Amino acid sequence: MASDTPRDEFTCGVCNKSFTARSLDEHLQSRHLGTECHFPGSNFKLSEENDVQMTEALMRANDEAAGGQSQIGDKHLCFWPDCKGGKQPHDYGSHRALKRHLQTKQRKLCERGPKILDAWSQVNHHIVVRDARLDCLGVLLQHPREQVGISCKLMFNFVQEANDALDAAIRHVRSLTPGQDTNDGWDQFFQQYQDTQQIFSRWASNLDFNPGPDHLSWHTFRKHHTHLSGLLRNLEHPTTTNPHPQPATQPAPDNQSFIDPRLM
Repeated sequence: MASDTPRDEFTCGVCNKSFTARSLDEHLQSRHLGTECHFPGSNFKLSEENDVQMTEALMRANDEAAGGQSQIGDKHLCFWPDCKGGKQPHDYGSHRALKRHLQTKQRKLCERGPKILDAWSQVNHHIVVRDARLDCLGVLLQHPREQVGISCKLMFNFVQEANDALDAAIRHVRSLTPGQDTNDGWDQFFQQYQDTQQIFSRWASNLDFNPGPDHLSWHTFRKHHTHLSGLLRNLEHPTTTNPHPQPATQPAPDNQSFIDPRLM
C-alpha cells in the first residue's frame, strides 16, 4: 500500500528545482558545471553555463591528456593530473562512470571558487593590518631607543601577531589552490617569505631594532614585505579568474526526471 507521507524535498540553490535528499546530492555532484573547464591545460570557456558542452569538453580534455588512449579495452581511464592521490591513470568500468567522475571533479572546483575569493580577501586584509603595524614600528624607530624601547617591543609583538594571522591565511589559500600551474610561484614565495620572517625576528630580538653589521634595518624589511605582497598578487590572479559557476539562463524542463542523455 502506497504511503501517504510526502517525501521531504530540498531545493537546489542554483536552479531552484526540488529534489529528494539523495537526488539533490547526485544533482549537485554533476550539474551546474560552471563556464570554465577546470581540467588542467584546458582553455575551454562558455559565455553561459551549459552542462552538456562542459561535459563534452571535460571528456575531450581527458582524451587529449591520454594521447587519444582514454579507453583501453573495457577500461575507461582518467588522466586528470594528481587525481586519486597521484594514481594516474586510474580506470572506470564504463564510459558513463568516467563521465560522472570528471563531472564531479569539475563541480568541486566550481564550488571552491567562492571559497578561494574569500580566502584571498582574508589574506589581503591581514596584509593591510600587518603593514599598518609595521609602519607604526617604523615611526617609533625614528626616536631615540631609550625613549621608545618598550613601545618598540610592544609594537613588534603586534607585528608578529599580524604576521601569524597572515601566515595562517596564506596557508589556507594555498590549500585551496593546488593547481600545478602555480606550484612554482608558491614555492618561490614560501622560500623568500620564510627567510624574511626568520631574519626579521632575529633582527628585532637580538639587535634591539638597531642596524646590525649587515646593515639590516626597518627599511630593509618594509621593502621585503612589499616584494612578497607583489608575489602574492601574482599568485592571486590565476587562482581567482572566473571562479564562480554561473546559473543557467535557460529555464529547466518542467519534468524533473528528464536528464539529457549526453550527460549520462
